Amino acid sequence: DRHDLAIATLLELLFNSAYLFLVILSIYYMFTAKKRFISSIIMLYSLTLIGNIIFYFVYVGLPETSDYLGITIRSILISIIHASIWIPYVLSSKRVKNTYVK
Repeated sequence: DRHDLAIATLLELLFNSAYLFLVILSIYYMFTAKKRFISSIIMLYSLTLIGNIIFYFVYVGLPETSDYLGITIRSILISIIHASIWIPYVLSSKRVKNTYVK
């Protein structure tokens, strides 16, 4: 149904807009060495994983997007790997705290 596809497209547009805002905010925090950099990076990786999972379930219900389900599953797996590596690193690294946090 075209209505469902339009809603999915709007949902993805809103998600990507929020994601872009968070990327820009994280870059700002990184270059200004704000303490919020660590939490913004954690939110970025978490949002990526949550968004990929949400869009997988959105796309499962749309027959027009059945060709993209394999790509979506791959994106979920990559997001899990990235989050499981980078979130603990950012939380525990003294280098990150010394470099990016004043």
